[in-house]
Amino acid sequence: MRVLVAIEDKRFGKAIVDYLIAHQWQAGTMFRLVHVVEPSVVGDQVTAVYGKGVENEIVQERLTEGSELLHKIREQLQAKFGAAIPIEVNVLKGHPHHKILDIAEEWHSDMIVLGSHGRQGFTRFVLGSVSLAVVSHAPCTVTVVRLPRESNLDSAQQSSETAEKEKSTSRG
Repeated sequence: MRVLVAIEDKRFGKAIVDYLIAHQWQAGTMFRLVHVVEPSVVGDQVTAVYGKGVENEIVQERLTEGSELLHKIREQLQAKFGAAIPIEVNVLKGHPHHKILDIAEEWHSDMIVLGSHGRQGFTRFVLGSVSLAVVSHAPCTVTVVRLPRESNLDSAQQSSETAEKEKSTSRG
């Protein structure tokens, strides 16, 4: 069985590792861990203000962070499963749902495992949903791992606190 595991960040990494470790995998299972850095997230405002060089530095930094994250996750999984289950690591630049779907098709994945923020309504419409796009177009089974409710609340609280700090700083 070929399992493509798309990991966005540390929070999803932990939730997905917990999911993978909690399940029994048949002999011959192979994992491919993937992290995709989307250049447009860095994007237009940074390029307009600081130029293309800064955007490239930021993308490179995110690629490096993604590589470090996936290697740590691979170590955790190999500690649990041993060398019997091969685990590949790929860090790519591009649009996440396109890259995930392309790899799933090229690698002949039997399953894709990825996380979901659980956004709804207008937020989902504006920000899009990688997991929804993958579920809708995948050539194989897709398992969506949701963050535990506490993690969603913690990240929402941190985001609002950061926004408040930025607001108060900009008022000067």
